[in-house]
Amino acid sequence: MTSVHRVLREEYACFGRESERLLASDQGKYVLIRGAQVVGIFSTEAEAIRAGYDAFGPVPFFVRQIRPDANRLRLDLFGRSP
Repeated sequence: MTSVHRVLREEYACFGRESERLLASDQGKYVLIRGAQVVGIFSTEAEAIRAGYDAFGPVPFFVRQIRPDANRLRLDLFGRSP
C-alpha cells in the first residue's frame, strides 16, 4: 500500500463505495471527501479544494473529478513546495 493510500485510505474507500451513485448524478463535477463522508459536490476542482481548506484547514482531504476512469490513483499536493 502506498503512503497516499495509507493517509487517505478511508477517503479512497468512500470514493469507491460512492462512485456509481456519483457517476449517475454528478458526472464531470468534483467530489470532496473527508473521512468516510462525501462533504460536497462542486463544479470545479478549485471550488472543491477551497471548500476543503475552508472546512478542514491544511490537512489531507480527497478531491476527485467524477468520471468513469476516476478510480485510478492520482496524487496532487496542493500548497507544498517541491
